[in-house]
Amino acid sequence: MKIREVSPLRGVVERLFPREDCGFIRSADGREFYFHRSSIVGGQFDALRIGTAVRFAIGEGGDAGTCPQASSVVPIGKHHR
Repeated sequence: MKIREVSPLRGVVERLFPREDCGFIRSADGREFYFHRSSIVGGQFDALRIGTAVRFAIGEGGDAGTCPQASSVVPIGKHHR
């Protein structure tokens, strides 16, 4: 059986809720993904800002009717290499 490798998605942080330790990413194709502080690789949640470019994978979880979750979120760009 051949395993298909999936490339990480790219998007930008659209909304942040620091008190709730979460936020939302808008992907390049317009989909919205929830993320939690624990999803940020390297613990860089506090460095995120609205508009920060990120790459991420689609995570497991979430209740029916809610947006999908992002996992392994990595800030990208000159300030986050």
